[in-house]
Amino acid sequence: MKIPRTPAQLKTEIELSATYNGDLRIRQLIKILEKVDDELIIEGVFLTIEDKSNLYKTQKCAGWILTVLNPKTNKSLESLLIQILANWDKSCNDIPFWMKKLYGLEEIQQVINELENRVNSDPELEKLNTIKWWLKIK
Repeated sequence: MKIPRTPAQLKTEIELSATYNGDLRIRQLIKILEKVDDELIIEGVFLTIEDKSNLYKTQKCAGWILTVLNPKTNKSLESLLIQILANWDKSCNDIPFWMKKLYGLEEIQQVINELENRVNSDPELEKLNTIKWWLKIK
């Protein structure tokens, strides 16, 4: 396993980790990622979640990376939500809890309220409601 230098390389490593049984490979990847820039980690993780071919198991590995490393970003919460909303598996609760640590409940609530008025699909509205449920937002 090599240190990922691009978000696409990290996405590939996450996908490979998800294909193997057990969590040894993902734990090894997380150890390697301690030396990687936070922005690259976030871009790779969100690229993974955004990819329609990556379902629960792969997204769970990506979310675990966020939980363990807690990378920081200057990207807006709105842009991150828009990026993943179509494909995010709402059972992967690591994503909302990482967002809560980084952005806080007040900002999440504000952004979700704004997105609820702009989102046109029922599945995406349901995902926004799931984030609110996970984080106990009224």
